[in-house]
Amino acid sequence: MRAIGWALLAIQLLDVPLLLIVPSFEGMGVRVDGSSISIGGWLSVLVAFILARVFAEGAALREDLEGTV
Repeated sequence: MRAIGWALLAIQLLDVPLLLIVPSFEGMGVRVDGSSISIGGWLSVLVAFILARVFAEGAALREDLEGTV
């Protein structure tokens, strides 16, 4: 899950240079559907990292439970 979080973060960070590059294409007469910074995308990055942490804690608790039974 942590790897998914890192992949989502990389995708969101790649949007930043794209926002800087797209206006230069508009001056050449090329129609480009530009990207925008997405709140949902950043929220998904946050949720992925939170879920990775929750799953890691759950796995640790399971190991502790197996040791006590």
